[in-house]
Amino acid sequence: MKNAIPGMDALRSLAFLLVYWFHVQAILLKGVLAQPNSLIAGGYEGVTLFFVLSGFLLSMPFWRALRTGTARPALGPFFRKRALRILPAYYASLLVFSAFIPSTYSRPGLVKLVAHLFFLHTLTDYTYHSINEVYWSLGVEVQFYLILPLIFAGLAWLGRGREARTRLGIAAWGLGALGLLVALNNLFIWPSVAAKLSSGMLPVAVVDPIDSAVLGSTILTLLLPFLFGLAAAALYQRTVLHTADAVRSGHDRAWLGLGLGALIGAALLMAHDPARTTTADGMVFAQHSLALPLCFAVLVLGVSLGGTAWPWLDRGPLKSLGLVSYSAYLLHAPLLRVILRGSIWDGWSFTARFWGAGAVALLLTYFMSVLFYKLIEYPYLSRKSKVAVPVMSAAQSMAAP
Repeated sequence: MKNAIPGMDALRSLAFLLVYWFHVQAILLKGVLAQPNSLIAGGYEGVTLFFVLSGFLLSMPFWRALRTGTARPALGPFFRKRALRILPAYYASLLVFSAFIPSTYSRPGLVKLVAHLFFLHTLTDYTYHSINEVYWSLGVEVQFYLILPLIFAGLAWLGRGREARTRLGIAAWGLGALGLLVALNNLFIWPSVAAKLSSGMLPVAVVDPIDSAVLGSTILTLLLPFLFGLAAAALYQRTVLHTADAVRSGHDRAWLGLGLGALIGAALLMAHDPARTTTADGMVFAQHSLALPLCFAVLVLGVSLGGTAWPWLDRGPLKSLGLVSYSAYLLHAPLLRVILRGSIWDGWSFTARFWGAGAVALLLTYFMSVLFYKLIEYPYLSRKSKVAVPVMSAAQSMAAP
């Protein structure tokens, strides 16, 4: 499937590799918190980039409707396209992995399976990491799908009856206000609630102290990366529309340089990841969670506008891995647990196992992902590309959320 925007598959590859090498390290160290490779100390860093990309790409038709004053995309086809994109591979991997877990055939196991089928597994510690540790992010992604139309309904309502420039300006202020509210929640409100949950000061903590982390892994606290993606999409559309092609192509290297600068900034943030220490408090984590998605949003914007300056971003290994990154994301963790814990690696040093065994496992994961993509993903992606997303009528647009 071709991307109209350059460099997106390369960024998907980067996001996947951040998650992948984190899991290699975590499995080899059996979850020890003090991680020797600081750039991949937190697997959420790659997931954050995935979330920014989702916000960036999925908001494009909504921004276009807001900019032109036309009705928003109809919700039925929008959700159908989302279902065709994520459900086939997700359900196939879920059923395969569940079949190899003995507890699946008990009543508690069936409860966990049903929770995953309806994307409810992120709401309790009991089901959170019960089948595949990467599935939690799919629950958050689905939550974003549900609120994205609501966000743009609110932005359209704020700018109703205004001319295009004024309407977009009001929408930008509205998005900024929403982002500020989420940021304030992440900085001040949620760290306090999480601390009380973990210390037993609130009733939820009687279940398990980790429930604070589980509740923190919902759209309530993870909306900010998506919002940064929305902001990057608005800037992308404004730049593409208001800059002549010849002028914009002359600035390709400058845009790409901006993206690379943001990538360096993200790397510096990851090198000082509070997940490497046991003393980091909620405020440190919250500040980190604000700066990292900002860097990733600038990276996405820079690559999308300047990616044509480096054609290799859309060819070769980065392109190939990016195409199957969703399948690779779903499959890699269970495959790693099987491959890395084999007796063949006994006697190897940590570094040799990390790079050597990790590289072997990456190749095997890639080949399995290509097979999974061709058998499961691609047939439904072909159907997805044929789904038209008509706009609502004026009456529907006013009445719909």
